[in-house]
Amino acid sequence: MSSSEASHPVVFSTSTQHIIPPSKYLIPASWARYQLSQLINKSLQLSQPVPFDFLIRGQILRGSIAEWCAGNGVKEEETLEIEYFESLMPPKLLTAFAGEDWVGEVNCQVKGYIMTASYDSIVRVYDHSQTLLTTISGHSGPVSTSCWIPGSNLESPQGIVSGSHDGTALITPIKELESISTQEELLAAASLRLHTSPLSSVAASTSGTHILTA
Repeated sequence: MSSSEASHPVVFSTSTQHIIPPSKYLIPASWARYQLSQLINKSLQLSQPVPFDFLIRGQILRGSIAEWCAGNGVKEEETLEIEYFESLMPPKLLTAFAGEDWVGEVNCQVKGYIMTASYDSIVRVYDHSQTLLTTISGHSGPVSTSCWIPGSNLESPQGIVSGSHDGTALITPIKELESISTQEELLAAASLRLHTSPLSSVAASTSGTHILTA
């Protein structure tokens, strides 16, 4: 750091396992997230670098220290307490599969299963390997929403409720998911015709005894 370069006193804190010795640092005001992360990694002497983000007075640092101070009226001699935490890396696309039409909603409440509500009027349930297990095709309009009806526990749902642009909600009982034959079609046991407009959302109580439609 050159003698003419502006600097700023800071102290670091963290609630993670990556704790550096408590000390006050005088760092270049031009430093931003990358340089601060390098400093933490160097202090920790980690075998594998860990990316960090930084929080100052409840705000995530998006630019340099100097820019943050200028925007928040903090003077150069004022010591900043900076909290650091591990960065959340962007999610990676593992796979994708095409639907027959627009998908109105995806439900992953039950571990190992994916349920889609589609604009081709069909609800589909897939397993984790993307194998189509079952379909529900009782709606006459696009299906915009669906959810599981809990059974004794969420891993063993007793049914599915789906809502459509046709103004109806269908209640479809299901047996054990593990025993469903591939591409087996399920039949709705009840059709609720209480709406005059498309349904946008459905939900079931944790006990599985009540259904909410909107």
